[in-house]
Amino acid sequence: MRTNESPGKRAGRERVDLTHCRRRRKILCEVSPVAPSYRTMAIADFPNVSFNLPADSPELRSRRFTVDEYLRLIELGILRDDERLELLEGLIVPMMTRLPPHEVSVRLVSKALDRLLPDGYDLRVQAPVQLGTSVPEPDCAIVVGDTRRYIDHHPTASEIVMVVEVSDSSLRVDRTTKSRIYAAAGIANYWIVNLPERQVELYSDPTGDVKTAAYGRSANYRPGDQISLLLHEHELAPIAVSDLLP
Repeated sequence: MRTNESPGKRAGRERVDLTHCRRRRKILCEVSPVAPSYRTMAIADFPNVSFNLPADSPELRSRRFTVDEYLRLIELGILRDDERLELLEGLIVPMMTRLPPHEVSVRLVSKALDRLLPDGYDLRVQAPVQLGTSVPEPDCAIVVGDTRRYIDHHPTASEIVMVVEVSDSSLRVDRTTKSRIYAAAGIANYWIVNLPERQVELYSDPTGDVKTAAYGRSANYRPGDQISLLLHEHELAPIAVSDLLP
């Protein structure tokens, strides 16, 4: 198609296009593990499913990412911190919007746990942990060691004693996908602070392999109840459920 564009202007546009292509090629080379699937790279936008579908399911229209690929995408700035994403069983998924009651409950839980922790443990709040094919960001996690231990890596399964998710709109995912991920990693204690039903759900005794992992025991606690927490050989003072709910 003919245009009235001058030769100088056209040459300038071609130089810009060439620069863009070179930049794109550079990015593709830097993300070498991801490059072969670059055209199909997508973020799953199904936060309310339990991700039992196969990787090539047309319902998902996504591909699975390894933990190394996911961390590399963050390192290169392709995935930004302000996008609020996490890797669940190989899928990059958006995290739920946090409403005021959720924020208040996270703060209440973190204060209640932090004041009880003995030496040798640290509390992480809304920070990533690395578990198999997942990099979730639980609302609270109790890990072994002090804060500086994790300057060069996210806590892994053997370093995590307990995780807590504060749930409102994320309740289904927390009871299914997140529960399976934490159980598969062998995390002994998993708490869900269930805001809609105003209860704290305790899960323990993880069993099964990656695909069938589940917690063998569960119990629900309501306002007026108290929860005892055992960290290895340390039995902590009871925590009142009412202290965890907004």
